[in-house]
Amino acid sequence: MSEEAIGGAAAVAQAVSKPVERFIEVVSAGMGRLYEPTHRRRLAKAEFDSRVTMANAEVAVADIKRRASERLQAVETRRQGNLEAIADGAVDLVRSLGAPPEKAIEPDWAAKFFDECKDVSDAAMREVWSRLLAGEFTTPGAFSVRTMRVLSGLSREEAALFQELGARTYTGIARSVTPFCLSQFQANFEEADLGFDGRSRLVAAGLIQEHPGGLLASELSDPLILVSLSKSHVILAGGSPDRLRMGTPLHLGSVSFTPAGRELSKLWSGTANDVHTAAVVNMLQMSDFRVALSQRDEATGEYPLPQWARDLINQKKRPGEPLVVNLRARLNAGR
Repeated sequence: MSEEAIGGAAAVAQAVSKPVERFIEVVSAGMGRLYEPTHRRRLAKAEFDSRVTMANAEVAVADIKRRASERLQAVETRRQGNLEAIADGAVDLVRSLGAPPEKAIEPDWAAKFFDECKDVSDAAMREVWSRLLAGEFTTPGAFSVRTMRVLSGLSREEAALFQELGARTYTGIARSVTPFCLSQFQANFEEADLGFDGRSRLVAAGLIQEHPGGLLASELSDPLILVSLSKSHVILAGGSPDRLRMGTPLHLGSVSFTPAGRELSKLWSGTANDVHTAAVVNMLQMSDFRVALSQRDEATGEYPLPQWARDLINQKKRPGEPLVVNLRARLNAGR
């Protein structure tokens, strides 16, 4: 654009603005106040509204900060209560120890433990965490960080299913834990909500794994000593000479524990399911075992056994070793 054109546009703008200014003066004089065109009033109102909005925003932000602080304080107070309840429960469990273990809990493990269980408010689940902490204190390295993460993800309903599975589980075969989930025992499992759906929940929780083709144990000790998780019941089975010679495998069912499930089974508390126990005894008898079932005498801690079973253990124990000591050692080895 030429300088003449620019100058002309400026002159027109000035000529337009002067009439507008004069108009404002006239109108203002007639209204008795300073008149502002609509667009100026809108701009002023917008600026006013902006300042009001900013002021309100500052108040709102301060209120949000206050509520956030109160929420964080409430959350941390609740978490502190959870942690102290879990620690108190563990103290009660380790109080009977004569001397502290030589090896201490790893600081990193302890930090991860309290981070995983800080939001556990359910009393039953806190009890499990207390037993885990006491177990790690007694035997450092007994529970992995991965197992803690599995436990932290369990719902109360899943823990109840695991409790029912534990009532149907024995140790002693291949130094592992065996639920004996066999097809002929399905009715007993389904009564405890451990049918397909229940077991699927435990699979998803990382506690068990299914084996549709079934599991077999071929290298069995003689005698075979199966111990309930609570150690309230012992099943002692002696193989016949023909069975031992042939090495006939034993069917263990279609379920096994994951590493996390095996570790958490150490925390299981309860009693063995009598119906399932009787079914396992019958299964062993049908598999050509001679079987004795013994329930622990709570007063003495011993397991009454028939003479043939005592003779069988005596054949395996070291000379001069008491029968009850030998049996207890085998029970402990089974865990």
